[in-house]
Amino acid sequence: MDYQQALQNLNTKNSRLVNAEIEDLHDALSLLMITVKSLADEPTKTLTIPSLFGKAYNENFISDYFAYTLDPLRNGIGNKPLLAILEFLEIDTTNYFFDQVTVIREHTFTNRGRIDFLINVDDTLVIAIENKILSPEGKKQTQSYERSIDDEYVQYDKVFIFLSPEGRKASSDLFFPLSYEDIFNTYTTLDVGECLDHKRAFYWQDFLSHLEEYIIMTNTLPELSERTKLFLEHYDVIRDLESAFERDSQYLIDYLSEKVLSFYEGGEWNLEKTPHYQLLEKESWNNQEYRVFLVFRIQKDILSKGAILVQLEVQGQRKEWNTSPHIESFIKLFKKINPGIQEEMNDKNMKSQSKDRPTNIASKRYSLKGDPISIDNAFDQALNDFSFLIEPVDKTVIKYSE
Repeated sequence: MDYQQALQNLNTKNSRLVNAEIEDLHDALSLLMITVKSLADEPTKTLTIPSLFGKAYNENFISDYFAYTLDPLRNGIGNKPLLAILEFLEIDTTNYFFDQVTVIREHTFTNRGRIDFLINVDDTLVIAIENKILSPEGKKQTQSYERSIDDEYVQYDKVFIFLSPEGRKASSDLFFPLSYEDIFNTYTTLDVGECLDHKRAFYWQDFLSHLEEYIIMTNTLPELSERTKLFLEHYDVIRDLESAFERDSQYLIDYLSEKVLSFYEGGEWNLEKTPHYQLLEKESWNNQEYRVFLVFRIQKDILSKGAILVQLEVQGQRKEWNTSPHIESFIKLFKKINPGIQEEMNDKNMKSQSKDRPTNIASKRYSLKGDPISIDNAFDQALNDFSFLIEPVDKTVIKYSE
């Protein structure tokens, strides 16, 4: 048997299989891109004020919103919402005038307990409401509130309400269970259209929309968008591709770093490498008062980003890095003893010192096409472009020290 020929045949077959798999992967990713573009980036829920501020399930935020709808001094429709809730709970209100209604958020008792709502009606009736959206009731929490209100409002009639998405029962039997669906159904029956101005009408409808979309459900977990579901479905493949991309990007950055050192070899150059830039300077360019350096700003994901920024800068030392008087003095001397340098920099489309970048002697941005060859060519261009500035900087450093 010709083992060498057999091995070659096996390698050829394996290569064909790998190429076929890569081609299948390209087709699958192309289809995936088309699918992603057709999917909404957000869940289909209505955007409301609480969700806009990232407070869709925040108990304090929702309590503040609910308190607004109950407060006759702010809501624009008076006592209608409060009376509707009391009527739903079959609480007789005929003995109260509701002339003076004060809605207090987070009332603190003398024992330092704090209830979410305390509503004072005509100094004769107190309505206590504890609100729980995601968290359970604390140990005998409502029983403690019940005792505190009995002690501090002895002469008042009292109504206790325990509010939750599903209308849970409280540990205190005196607390009426009330669900957000009950509030929604009660509020939607109110005729408030002619009472509200445009702004308050928006707040009212927004509160109802938020209850319907985010709170009235047996499971209050946030809904995932279709794009997130697709990501999770293909997570292993995406992460594998991402790892390959990160590896190859780092290989390319390491290669460019070595190219910098190779280009500027000799002359006592020092190179400082980070994931975001390659900083190059001569030992003679760094002293107690200032430092001059070339910096090649390369983003970690260089294969997907569109530019390399190269800068020649002079900075003050330590805290005065961008305010040192040596910066302006050095740049003025640089231009003075190197006549024609500004015109040459302009010919190479380099930017000079500006108000936004006072430390800048010269800078230029190089656009990339996203493949190693174009990146390598752009980097070569950058190295060649800035090489003519080395000798003028050397001359300025020597002259500045005199």
